Amino acid sequence: MQALSARDPRQVGDYQLVARLGGGAMGSVYLGRSRGGRAVAVKVVHAPLADDPQFRERFRREVEIARAIGGFWTAAVVDADPTADLPWLASEYVPGPTVQQAVDLHGGMPERTVWRLAGGLAEALAAIHAAGLVHRDVKPSNVLLAANGPRLIDFGISRALDHGTLTATGAFFGTPGFLSPEQTTGTGIGPASDVFSLGAVLVFAATGTGPYGNGSVVELVGRVTSGRPDLHGVPETLRPLLARCLARDPAARPTPARVLEAVDRSGQAETHDDWLPRPVRTLIAERALATVPVAHDEHVPGRPATRPYTMMDDLRAVSSPAPRPERLAAAQTAEPSRPAPSPNGDRSTFGAGREWAMLWATVFGLVAWWGAGMARGGPGIGAGARLLGAVVCVFFAIRSIRYLTRAVRRGARLEVDRNGLAVICGRDRNDIGWSTVARVGVTGGKNEPWLMVWFGAGALPVRRLGPREFRGQHGGVRLFRVGDHRTRLDRGREVRALRAALAWYAPDRYDPNL
Repeated sequence: MQALSARDPRQVGDYQLVARLGGGAMGSVYLGRSRGGRAVAVKVVHAPLADDPQFRERFRREVEIARAIGGFWTAAVVDADPTADLPWLASEYVPGPTVQQAVDLHGGMPERTVWRLAGGLAEALAAIHAAGLVHRDVKPSNVLLAANGPRLIDFGISRALDHGTLTATGAFFGTPGFLSPEQTTGTGIGPASDVFSLGAVLVFAATGTGPYGNGSVVELVGRVTSGRPDLHGVPETLRPLLARCLARDPAARPTPARVLEAVDRSGQAETHDDWLPRPVRTLIAERALATVPVAHDEHVPGRPATRPYTMMDDLRAVSSPAPRPERLAAAQTAEPSRPAPSPNGDRSTFGAGREWAMLWATVFGLVAWWGAGMARGGPGIGAGARLLGAVVCVFFAIRSIRYLTRAVRRGARLEVDRNGLAVICGRDRNDIGWSTVARVGVTGGKNEPWLMVWFGAGALPVRRLGPREFRGQHGGVRLFRVGDHRTRLDRGREVRALRAALAWYAPDRYDPNL
């Protein structure tokens, strides 16, 4: 989410826009709220396209299609105005990432998730085909992940099965790598085309890579039309179904109903709140409660004037009542206490990465050993080479000793669960209940990220754990160095995972803007 810029509208129809969700070639998508406080996603067409009668007709058809389909696995249309100066469409707000975003952040998904994804998308396609339509653009970025199942979105290039298209003959629309062979030629497009794309999306969800790899449009189209899909990395139980979905002959592909039968036979179609991996679930919670300040300074009656009005207020107002003042005061003045362990073991753990320190110590030690051999000299080794070997030996020996010391030293570990935070160093442990925390977040970016905690009134800040001393900063305490000793890439993943865990377990105290 992004704050609105000066060029973004503030009101569309009866909906106040409060943040920007994204955009593309056809329009921009905003997070808005109805007059009753409901969160909605508002798609607004770009001005140049609004002047194109043909595009207006396509947009009108998209609205009609989305309204006609309904069902559990599509984002319901709330309101629309295709005749407005800038045509717009408002649908239910799904505070989850797309399959593309989830895989980019956390890699391939577990088997149970892919089976559930297959069932949800097959039901969505069954509803679309029952309405006499073909989606034609089923791809990872058009599948939203919600806590209760996937949502198939964006019907902008769908077409009726018994009507001509609005495009030129021989042209095709969609995303190469997820298009069926018949879509690349623009002929014989039918419900089986969507099933082919469904199979490609499921391969991507399971492995992190599409069944035809990456490359230019020409390369991908060539592989789809004449190559074989790569199912390496797909779980064995899923391979037969996905191979049939990706059959080159449309007649050999299963219908959505057959896909649902395969999902039922798998025994993994039951509805569970944990159908998604924990990092994705926490990302959904983070988005649902993400603080997005409005672009203009506006005080809303009934809101505290000491902080900016945020979208988090809207979402909380919809989902739960505000806490009673006496309970809030009690939480701020509560004494620190050791929380009871989580009964179901549901917690997130973050380590100091001592294995990486040992690895670097070994690598640098080998380089220092090689430099020492150069410095000792030998046949054909001149004085300059011996001097260089001595410098290399000293430099990398120092770095090796430094990392070896870090690896041997007791590393800290952080646990986050619904009861609070726990910092562990060897046998020493310090538990911090959420009732003692006023604010928590991650500072320092990817170079030196720290978990920062601000304690409430009356709570005693933690200052020491074993040999470690926690330093104060900006009124808070630097409690844990995230991804210590790890590579920059792994450190970035640790930061994202910790932010998601904080948003999931402590949404009222997590500050994502640090």
